[in-house]
Amino acid sequence: MIKNQLIEAVRNRLGAVSSREVGAYVQFVFEAISDALKDGDSVKITNFGVWSTRDKKARMGRNPKTCIAAEIPARRVVKFRMSKVLAGRFNADGSACDVLELDEDFDMDDDLAVAEDDFELDEEDYATDED
Repeated sequence: MIKNQLIEAVRNRLGAVSSREVGAYVQFVFEAISDALKDGDSVKITNFGVWSTRDKKARMGRNPKTCIAAEIPARRVVKFRMSKVLAGRFNADGSACDVLELDEDFDMDDDLAVAEDDFELDEEDYATDED
């Protein structure tokens, strides 16, 4: 669903309200959430979930295409944790995903990154038939 579809869905629920007016309200909600996160506050919507931010330290990573080490700068990331009510709408047992369950501290960059010392390529790995 894209923003215009969300606006149209809200407008259909409300009835006699213009799309322009609903769009303004939806934009206001997005801005309020963004402003709170920018200020370091978390945003909790009951029965939906919680958005929060966390600061990540600078670290060394690796470009998976070239295998060249590169520094990943410190940054602030937004994290969303869905409520149990929302998760229950996906599956009867309350899990949102049958394939992979992630704990609340799972972070794709940190948990799946390949450590520099754990991955080495020899020149033979780059050999081609042209050599």
